[in-house]
Amino acid sequence: MGIVRLIRRAWTDERMDDLNAKVDKLDERVDRLDARVGRLEVEMRAGFVRIDQRLDRLIFILFGLFATVLAAFLTHL
Repeated sequence: MGIVRLIRRAWTDERMDDLNAKVDKLDERVDRLDARVGRLEVEMRAGFVRIDQRLDRLIFILFGLFATVLAAFLTHL
Protein backbone atom coordinates (compact mmCIF):
# COMPACT_ATOMS: atom_id res chain seq x y z
CA MET A 1 0.00 0.00 0.00
CA GLY A 2 1.44 3.38 -0.99
CA ILE A 3 1.96 6.34 1.29
CA VAL A 4 -0.68 8.35 -0.56
CA ARG A 5 -3.31 5.71 0.21
CA LEU A 6 -2.29 5.66 3.87
CA ILE A 7 -2.57 9.43 4.10
CA ARG A 8 -5.84 9.43 2.19
CA ARG A 9 -7.32 6.90 4.62
CA ALA A 10 -6.14 8.89 7.65
CA TRP A 11 -7.33 12.23 6.28
CA THR A 12 -10.99 11.99 5.44
CA ASP A 13 -12.84 14.75 3.64
CA GLU A 14 -14.29 15.89 6.97
CA ARG A 15 -10.85 16.12 8.55
CA MET A 16 -9.56 18.05 5.57
CA ASP A 17 -12.54 20.41 5.79
CA ASP A 18 -11.87 20.91 9.50
CA LEU A 19 -8.22 21.63 8.79
CA ASN A 20 -9.14 24.09 6.05
CA ALA A 21 -11.54 25.88 8.42
CA LYS A 22 -8.83 26.12 11.07
CA VAL A 23 -6.32 27.44 8.57
CA ASP A 24 -8.85 30.01 7.34
CA LYS A 25 -9.47 31.21 10.92
CA LEU A 26 -5.74 31.39 11.53
CA ASP A 27 -5.29 33.39 8.33
CA GLU A 28 -7.97 35.86 9.48
CA ARG A 29 -6.24 36.24 12.84
CA VAL A 30 -2.90 36.85 11.16
CA ASP A 31 -4.52 39.50 8.93
CA ARG A 32 -6.01 41.26 11.97
CA LEU A 33 -2.68 41.09 13.78
CA ASP A 34 -0.91 42.49 10.74
CA ALA A 35 -3.37 45.39 10.64
CA ARG A 36 -2.83 46.08 14.36
CA VAL A 37 0.95 46.04 13.95
CA GLY A 38 0.60 48.43 11.01
CA ARG A 39 -1.45 50.85 13.10
CA LEU A 40 1.03 50.61 15.97
CA GLU A 41 3.89 51.32 13.59
CA VAL A 42 2.15 54.49 12.38
CA GLU A 43 1.50 55.60 15.97
CA MET A 44 5.09 54.90 16.99
CA ARG A 45 6.52 56.83 14.06
CA ALA A 46 4.30 59.81 14.92
CA GLY A 47 5.43 59.58 18.54
CA PHE A 48 9.08 59.54 17.56
CA VAL A 49 8.54 62.59 15.35
CA ARG A 50 6.98 64.45 18.30
CA ILE A 51 9.86 63.45 20.59
CA ASP A 52 12.37 64.57 17.97
CA GLN A 53 10.63 67.93 17.64
CA ARG A 54 10.60 68.42 21.41
CA LEU A 55 14.29 67.55 21.67
CA ASP A 56 15.07 70.05 18.91
CA ARG A 57 13.21 72.76 20.86
CA LEU A 58 14.94 71.80 24.11
CA ILE A 59 18.39 71.96 22.50
CA PHE A 60 17.54 75.36 21.00
CA ILE A 61 16.41 76.64 24.42
CA LEU A 62 19.52 75.28 26.14
CA PHE A 63 21.82 76.90 23.60
CA GLY A 64 19.93 80.17 24.00
CA LEU A 65 20.25 79.95 27.76
CA PHE A 66 23.95 79.15 27.51
CA ALA A 67 24.53 82.07 25.14
CA THR A 68 22.63 84.42 27.49
CA VAL A 69 24.65 83.31 30.53
CA LEU A 70 27.89 83.52 28.58
CA ALA A 71 27.04 87.03 27.32
CA ALA A 72 26.14 88.15 30.84
CA PHE A 73 29.39 86.71 32.17
CA LEU A 74 31.50 88.33 29.45
CA THR A 75 29.91 91.76 29.94
CA HIS A 76 30.81 91.71 33.62
CA LEU A 77 34.52 91.06 33.02
